[in-house]
Amino acid sequence: MRKLLVHGARAVIRHHKVDEDPLHQWISHQMARKHPNVVSVGLANKTARRQGKVASSGLKAR
Repeated sequence: MRKLLVHGARAVIRHHKVDEDPLHQWISHQMARKHPNVVSVGLANKTARRQGKVASSGLKAR
């Protein structure tokens, strides 16, 4: 599962554009300071935490 999240994060990073979206702002900020592989794993971690919270709380994902 972790491998899939990291691959998905790499795809998002590869195709991201500077946007008003908070996630894309976070990616741009991180890419300016860190190696892309570190940012990929960080984004995968954010995704996993978000999905875990949605799964445990019974809320619907947006």
